[in-house]
Parts: sequence; structure tokens; C-alpha cells
Amino acid sequence: MYGLGESMIIEKEKRFKLTWLKWLVVLCSLLIIGIMVYSVYLYYTILKNKETDFLQSEEIILEQTNLTTIEKVERFHGDTFYHVITGLTRDGDIYFAYLPKKNSKKKQKITLINHANILPKSQIKANWLKTCESCYYVSMTPGLIDERPVWEMTYKDGAGRYVFDYLSMYDGESVEQFRFKRFIE
Repeated sequence: MYGLGESMIIEKEKRFKLTWLKWLVVLCSLLIIGIMVYSVYLYYTILKNKETDFLQSEEIILEQTNLTTIEKVERFHGDTFYHVITGLTRDGDIYFAYLPKKNSKKKQKITLINHANILPKSQIKANWLKTCESCYYVSMTPGLIDERPVWEMTYKDGAGRYVFDYLSMYDGESVEQFRFKRFIE
């Protein structure tokens, strides 16, 4: 069999391999935990940056329009990037205020749309459901395309494509539509 010296060498080699295996497992675990912590940090930083100017936009709308209360602030990216503020006047009328977000210090043109003059989100969605029964609804956001107020409806159609459908707020007619085909299933 083995001599005393040889068995000690074999045992040292086994311990050496086990020690390195343990360190490798520990290092890989630390690396995975580090990546997860960084991912969470990055997610919250991006989310915070996404909403940084909301308070400033609310102040501008309250100063420059007849809105007295802000209910909601959303983002819309069309040809121009807008903050869409939903707010109330003293009379209780609900308006959308579209504030363009440009990197200029000039006073921006604010577009106001009275909710009384448009089709509500629920009606647009109900009409859409009748025409697209095999579709999967994702979201709906107010937007502005070529100075025309629209509902940006996002959904997946029956063919599995991701669709952005821009529907007029006044009559529900399609203004523009983008369909994205998935290459990987």
C-alpha cells in the first residue's frame, strides 16, 4: 500500500483541494450577492431619476395654470417628452396639463385638456376589448402627438406582438400604431 509519507501527501492534497473548493464557493456566493445588491441599488436609482422633476413640474403647473390640486403626474415620450399632470380646478373640473420637458430655461407652452371634452379611459378600454378579444392589456397613459391629445394604449396582440396604439381622446380613432415583433420566443 502506501507508506506513511505518501498517505500524508495524499491527505494534504485532498485538504488543499477542499480548501480551494470552499473558497471558490464563498467567492462565487459573495459575487452573486454583490451583483444582486448592485442591481437593486441601480433599479432604485433609475426609478428615483425617473421621478426627479415631478415636484418641479407640479409647481410650474400650479403657478401657470388655473389648476389648484394635483392628483397624478405621469411621463409621456412622443416626439417631445412631457410630464402629464392630472389636476383639479377650483370648480372641481379635471384637466390634463401637458408640460414639455426640454433642457431649456424658457417658459414652456402648457397644453390643457378638460376631461369633460374627452372619452374616459374606461370607455376607450371597453371599446378596445370588443375589437381585440385575444389581446392582453398592459397599460394606458395620456399623451400628446402633434398637439393632439391621445391615449397611449399598450398591449400584446393575438400574434404575441407588443403594441403601442395611440387613440384620439376625442373619438377613440387610431392616430398612430407601432407593433413590435419578438424574434426570440
